[in-house]
Amino acid sequence: MTSLNDSFALVFEVLTWVGLGAGVTLLLIGYGIRLFAGRFVETWGVVIVSPTEPSALSFRWMDLDRILHSSRVPPDAPGEPRLGDEVTVHFDKRDPAIARLDDPRLDGRGVRIAGWLLVAIGIVSTIVQVVAVLLE
Repeated sequence: MTSLNDSFALVFEVLTWVGLGAGVTLLLIGYGIRLFAGRFVETWGVVIVSPTEPSALSFRWMDLDRILHSSRVPPDAPGEPRLGDEVTVHFDKRDPAIARLDDPRLDGRGVRIAGWLLVAIGIVSTIVQVVAVLLE
C-alpha cells in the first residue's frame, strides 16, 4: 500500500515531466512561428475598390522594388478599414505578393504563453519534490 507522501511524489513527478516536456516543446514551436514572422516587412498601403470585384475592398502597397501589389481586405481585418483609409501592411520579403494587415509578430503568442505556463508548473513541481525529499 502506498502512503500519501508517495502518492504526492508521483503526482508531482508527472507534473514535472509533463510541464517541462510539453512546455519546452510549445516554446520551441511558438518561437519558431515568431521567427517565421520575421520575414515580413512593414509598410503602408491604401484601401481601394477591388479591381476584380467592385463590391469588395482591396488594399494596395508597394514592395521594396517599388512594384505595386494589391490584395483583398480580409473580413477579419483589424480596425475595419474603409475606402481611402491608410493601413499598415506587412508583406513577405521573399514573396511580396503575400501580405496581411494584422501584425505577424503576434503569431504564436498563445502557444508561447501556454509553454511558459507549463514550464513554470514543471519548475514548481520540481521544487516541491526536492523540498518533500529534504523534509523526510
